[in-house]
Amino acid sequence: FIFAIDSLRFDRLSDPKYASVMPFLTSKLHEASLFKPMLVGIPRTFPSWVEIASGKYAINTGVKTMFPPKAATQGHKDTVGSILQQQGYSTLFVSDFAGDIFPRFPFGGDIVDTPNATLQSLIENGLITALPTLQAFLTQPKLHRYLPSLLESPEIADPRLVAKAFEKNLETFSSTPAPIFATMFFSSAHFPYASPAPWFAKFQKQNAPLAFQKLPDQTGLNFNPLIDNQPSFNKKEQTIALYNGGLSAIDSTLKQIFQELENKGWLENSIILVFGDHGENLYDGNLGMGHGDGLQGEFSNSTPLIIFTHGTGRPTRSEITNASFVRTIDIMPTILRRLSVNYDYTQLDGTSLLDVSHHKPRFAEDRAYQESGIWFNAFSLTPEGKKRIIYPGVTNLLEIDASKNLEFYIRPEYSNVVNDAKERAWIKGQYKLIARTEKSGTQLFLYERNDVLAKYDISNRKDMLVIKNQMQNEMNEFLKSHGVQILKNGPHSFFYSESIPQ
Repeated sequence: FIFAIDSLRFDRLSDPKYASVMPFLTSKLHEASLFKPMLVGIPRTFPSWVEIASGKYAINTGVKTMFPPKAATQGHKDTVGSILQQQGYSTLFVSDFAGDIFPRFPFGGDIVDTPNATLQSLIENGLITALPTLQAFLTQPKLHRYLPSLLESPEIADPRLVAKAFEKNLETFSSTPAPIFATMFFSSAHFPYASPAPWFAKFQKQNAPLAFQKLPDQTGLNFNPLIDNQPSFNKKEQTIALYNGGLSAIDSTLKQIFQELENKGWLENSIILVFGDHGENLYDGNLGMGHGDGLQGEFSNSTPLIIFTHGTGRPTRSEITNASFVRTIDIMPTILRRLSVNYDYTQLDGTSLLDVSHHKPRFAEDRAYQESGIWFNAFSLTPEGKKRIIYPGVTNLLEIDASKNLEFYIRPEYSNVVNDAKERAWIKGQYKLIARTEKSGTQLFLYERNDVLAKYDISNRKDMLVIKNQMQNEMNEFLKSHGVQILKNGPHSFFYSESIPQ
């Protein structure tokens, strides 16, 4: 079983001061075979999930944004779900609005009970959102399924609805002898953090306005991250309260699910993974709010990975990795090796976390690679106030594919520009090197990872020059081996380019 939570921060389970946010999961951590911070390749849902499912970084899968080209999403793909299908497993994916990516890629689901991000669902949700009374009526038991696109609405992120769909679909498999691979993905902790009562108000102060949801700040034409990322105390406190409420609603639902699975005897000999697809910035320092626009700091680019094993699925202590962090690309090989699936693991970027690898992985355990996503806005500054290459806003980047269920994808004339403008990061142990593209060339920044707010760029310190150059050379070799070219722009300046003609 995979129980995934959109935008789950590592500190909500690792820091005792947040123990009241997810009390059920926190109470079970001592039972886990593994609990570590997991570094995310791209902190956006679609590319992150493809990395999770394939064991490969997005630079290998081609799914580098939320709206990848058709070629990257069609045809047979080796994913953990599709491979387990071939092994005789019944496979299931259930989610609310953030899981609309599952129908858009061959993840290998016998049943995919999720919304789908299409023009039709967008129009339906626009109409429903304009009629809040109707919206509330349709969320009642046994009614919300009459309009499947309702779960595509960010304003209706009730984890109990997802749990009901999950339990219903599990009953479909319960009468068959086939083993089950099931994925459940919750969206309540993704902005606008619109969790149901009573959780949306659980952490709010009595004298605070009881806002139901909080939209991203980076929407105004005159947005200045250096100023607007420093909200009033009440605004910041309110946003964090809504986010924590979303996590608490999910935690309460997970407690019921675990109990139900135990009552049915389905926990015996099971493996359970709990993780986020990425984390979340919540006005930490100058990092702003949200995820995916920048790689600075540790809050949106990492998430916890918890693995519970039961019965014959439990590994010995010597079989569990002792690395200080893990990566999204490690989940797929971890599951397959634990289930003794015969597969060519040498083609993967990731490595197993619960079993000793029998091959030399492409990435040492203390290395990781990261990229940013599409800018949420067309501003010339990053959320951290750094310069960047700009391109049109997301609505002007997209086209509708009339031949493929009215889905959205990036216009071909912008697909390479978006990739070239990305931030890129190379992690080596305790250090993170960030390459940020500006008009004059690529600028490099070096941070210690325990500087979680990324306050201090140490790239120009004399004692750091050797480490900086080593990390830059490692990242350059990795990128060049995947077709990225390095264009000189002067004696000490360059660009990363995935398309020389553009």
